[in-house]
Amino acid sequence: MLVEGPVAQILYNTKFGPLPHLNKIPNMKPIHQILALFIATALHGQMVVQDELLHLVELGEAIMYSEQSEQRDSANKAFFTLLQEVIEDAEDPFQIDFSDVKNLSVLDSDDGSLRMFTWLVPGFPGTEVFNGLFILREKKDHFKVVVLEDFADSLIDPEYRPLTPGQWYGALYYQLHTVKDKNNTYHMLMGYRPIDEKVQQKLIDVIHIDDKGLLRFGAKIFETPKLMDRVYQRPPYRLFFNYSFQAAATFRYRKEEGMIVLDHLSPPDDKPKGMWAYYGPDFSYDGLEFVKGRWVLREDIKVESKLKQPLPSKAPKKDPQTGKVRKQ
Repeated sequence: MLVEGPVAQILYNTKFGPLPHLNKIPNMKPIHQILALFIATALHGQMVVQDELLHLVELGEAIMYSEQSEQRDSANKAFFTLLQEVIEDAEDPFQIDFSDVKNLSVLDSDDGSLRMFTWLVPGFPGTEVFNGLFILREKKDHFKVVVLEDFADSLIDPEYRPLTPGQWYGALYYQLHTVKDKNNTYHMLMGYRPIDEKVQQKLIDVIHIDDKGLLRFGAKIFETPKLMDRVYQRPPYRLFFNYSFQAAATFRYRKEEGMIVLDHLSPPDDKPKGMWAYYGPDFSYDGLEFVKGRWVLREDIKVESKLKQPLPSKAPKKDPQTGKVRKQ
C-alpha cells in the first residue's frame, strides 16, 4: 500500500530526521511524489530491519551469557519470535545479513532454495536446548518458513528413521552442501550435538522431498555397512560420529577431494571398541563420495593441506590385524 505524503513525512521525521523537500510533496508532480514516498518508505523499512537485527544480537548475547537458566529460556523465546517476524516480514529473507547475530548459524544451499537457521541454549553437556527453522524458496518471490522441534532424546534408533520437521534430530549445523541426482535434490547437513560430559557427536543428515512430495529429514543414500566401528544393519538415513569430549574432529565436504572428508575415529589400544568416550582422530581419513545417487565410503584416503588438525611428520600405518594405527 502506498503511504500518503503527510504520513510518510511523520514516520520519516520520527525515525530519521527531516527528509529534504518532503514538505513540498503536495506541489510536486505525481511521478516525483511517488518516487519520494518510495524512497522514504524504503529507508524506513531498512532501519526497522536494522533495529530488529540489533535486538536479535542483544537477545542472542543473553541466551549465550546469562547465568540463570530462566533468563536464557526467556531470551530464547523472545529470540525465536522475533527471528520469525524478521523472516516473515522481509521481502526476500535470503538477502538479510545475520552475521552480527553471533549465536545464530545461518547456512544457504548451493542452489539458493534453502536457508537454514540453528542455534542452541547453553546448559550442561547433553542438556542444551536446540532450536531451528528454515526457509524454502517455493517460487522466485514466494517463501515457506518451517519450524523445527527437537525430538532427539525421544527417538529410538534415529539412524534408521526418516524424520519430519516436527521430529527433528536437533543439532547445531555448521555446513550445508547440496547434491543432485536425476530428479532428486539432497541438502546435506553437517551438525554438532553434545551427548554428555564425556561424549560429543557430529552427524550427517539430509533434507529432501520424498516420493510422496513430503519434506523429510534423512534418506537411504549412504553405502556405509561399517563405519569407524559402527556397524549398520541396514542402510541408514543419517550418520553419527561419537567421540571424546577431549578430542577435536572434522567432518565436512571439501571441494579439493570432492568428498565429505571424515577424521577416522578409533580408541587407544588398551580400550575396547564402542566406548565412544575414548575415541578420537588417529590421523587417518575416510571419505564419502557421491556416486550415482549414493554416498559411497572410501577408506584411508589421502587428504591435501588446510586441515585443522596437525599432521604427523610420517604417514601413519595401520596394523593389518587390528586395523588400528601403529604408534610411531
